[in-house]
Amino acid sequence: MPSTEIFNVAGLVYRPSTDRAELPKQSMLWSALRPSGMDAATTLHGLATKLSHGTAYNSSPLTTETLRPVAAPVRQELKKSLDEVLFDARAMAKISASRVSMYLREGWRNKLFHQLDNLLDPEEWDPEDKPLQAQSFDTFLKAICDVNPSKRPGLGLSYGGNLIAAWRSSANTSDRVSLEFMPDGKVKLIGSRLVNDEHVSFSALTPVAALKQTLADMSCVAWLGCD
Repeated sequence: MPSTEIFNVAGLVYRPSTDRAELPKQSMLWSALRPSGMDAATTLHGLATKLSHGTAYNSSPLTTETLRPVAAPVRQELKKSLDEVLFDARAMAKISASRVSMYLREGWRNKLFHQLDNLLDPEEWDPEDKPLQAQSFDTFLKAICDVNPSKRPGLGLSYGGNLIAAWRSSANTSDRVSLEFMPDGKVKLIGSRLVNDEHVSFSALTPVAALKQTLADMSCVAWLGCD
């Protein structure tokens, strides 16, 4: 016949007949668990050490602090170094350009790769600037394939990581135009030309599909060497 002795150790009541450790109902922990509808004895059964007559019990008494859930550690991704960020930007651009290389003029791709290496050089990079954005570069490639300029532009980046391409007139170096390729498939055009010894500025925002016509309207198609 099972023993019905009850042992009270460290605030726990152990009942051999049920092989469970229980809390007295008047205890603080019972009161803390009761509102949630949890069965205190069942909960503590998995947390308390089984006790038997004559067994030493050295653990500290269970409290609400003991049972407080411990937050799982948040996994943090390692931050990439500047070299890695710029390497990824160069790789992204070169892979994208390679996919449309058959639409580029001869020699364009290799020259473009060289310009990208210089543009995204870690030794010349300001850590506060954003690297080349993939969607901006996609807009650039669409524009180049559509406009098909024979003259290669100088390349730069905006603070936000948008690619900027600039051309000058061969006849008059004061005549120039720069194109900023936006991530949403649009192109911001800013230029100036010398008219009667005065600089006249012009600007436009155009979808990439209408860029060639916009350049023609601004009379600067020849500056890019377009057919």
